[in-house]
Amino acid sequence: MPTYAAPSQLVEDWQIAGERLVPDAVERARSQGVTPDGVVRCNPELRVCDLIVQEAKDTAAGLIVMGTHGRRGAARFTLGSDAELVARASPVPVLLVRGPATSGT
Repeated sequence: MPTYAAPSQLVEDWQIAGERLVPDAVERARSQGVTPDGVVRCNPELRVCDLIVQEAKDTAAGLIVMGTHGRRGAARFTLGSDAELVARASPVPVLLVRGPATSGT
């Protein structure tokens, strides 16, 4: 059976997921001796990459750490890459962490 979720529901679901994930990631970094900051921002009118770069500027971040699917070739160009766009526009260094390999990457 096909499943449909309204765009506003998807945004809300992603925000809830982020509000669970970010504190866990911050705590994991702290347990390794890092002093991280993590926030969840939601503005459907802006691109994700623009939100991340603006947050880095607003908070005078020293480093952006973000996950990437690590797509290559045509998949990267077709799907776009927020991680690549952040790395290009960031005023600070960007550390990209590749997730586990999956088929199609």
